[in-house]
Amino acid sequence: MDEDYSGFKNGYKYIFSLPRGRTLVLLIAAANLLCLAVSLPLGAATSLARAAAAATLLTLACKLMEPQIVTWKRAAGFYTLFSLAAVPALAITGEAYYAVLLEALLCHLFLAAVANLLRAFTPLLAYLVLTYAAATHLYTKSLLMIAVYLVVSLVILAVIDRRVRRSVGVGGLRFLRGFLRYILSGEREELEECFMQISKERTLALHLLRLFDSEGQELGRILVSEIHPGPMRDLGSSSLPSRVISSCTPTIFLKAPSTHSENLANSAEVEEIARKVCSLACRTQHSGRARVGAGSTGKFYVVTFDAGNVALAFIDPLVPMEDLPREVFEALQKTGVVAIDTHSMIDKGYLSLEDAEIYAQELSSLYEIVQEALRKNP
Repeated sequence: MDEDYSGFKNGYKYIFSLPRGRTLVLLIAAANLLCLAVSLPLGAATSLARAAAAATLLTLACKLMEPQIVTWKRAAGFYTLFSLAAVPALAITGEAYYAVLLEALLCHLFLAAVANLLRAFTPLLAYLVLTYAAATHLYTKSLLMIAVYLVVSLVILAVIDRRVRRSVGVGGLRFLRGFLRYILSGEREELEECFMQISKERTLALHLLRLFDSEGQELGRILVSEIHPGPMRDLGSSSLPSRVISSCTPTIFLKAPSTHSENLANSAEVEEIARKVCSLACRTQHSGRARVGAGSTGKFYVVTFDAGNVALAFIDPLVPMEDLPREVFEALQKTGVVAIDTHSMIDKGYLSLEDAEIYAQELSSLYEIVQEALRKNP
């Protein structure tokens, strides 16, 4: 199977990644040389030097506020923004110090998203102090621009925060902060706390099938989880498959039809679940041969495994498709079948059964082919 994840990966890197360290250094050096070339004919070399020194101190202040989030590479990224903005600032106004203001505003916006408001205001206060010391003639104008920026940005952020809170029950800024801190530093506590606040208590089962040879030695286990292994990385129940497989060897971890609505909100529960799974004993036993059957519709290929006391239905979409909904599992469970969603396809044109009539027809055909496969098996 050859999936193309390039679009997702490129977009992800574009938002959260920076060029390599060497590339970043070369970019800063080139931008500074260009600034120097522009400033010399304008007689603004001294202004550029003051601005560069202020930008360096401002970058360090931003770094000190969140050392785990603002790594040295990201700090260099902020300084790069100053270097790039200084060129048009010099060309248009003859003053490079406006680029320092831009860096201060961006640092404030970044820290407002990943930290508390007190830390977010530090770059602005540092900028005002530096401006008063190094560019007094710009102090009043800078103060007015910062005031306008704060009024506009705070109003916009308050509206966004309130609307998200009304929609999902958690403040939008807190959700964003938790997400960014997780993406940028791996801190998952705040994001999972948000998940806990918007989650509901559900009862989901783990179905365990243990296989033995004729001498009673365990060959392995098949675990079918109604818990969805998501949402990503090690958040929530994302690490459940790896924890179960590493703790209970040999075990095949399979996912029942479920969506992100069946994710665990807290990853701390994964370890306990894995431990309990390893200690589970089968409630019923069956001796004899298992029977295998197969069938297909236009959208699905189904393989059934009937072990006597339990029947498994491996549902493999024949077209790029998202998670099968939980209702598929619930419908087949009523007939004594444990459904397994084997989809592993991501595609720009994946099938989404949004039309209610087509949706019902496809699922009805799926249920029929599962029962037909069970009847066909020898």
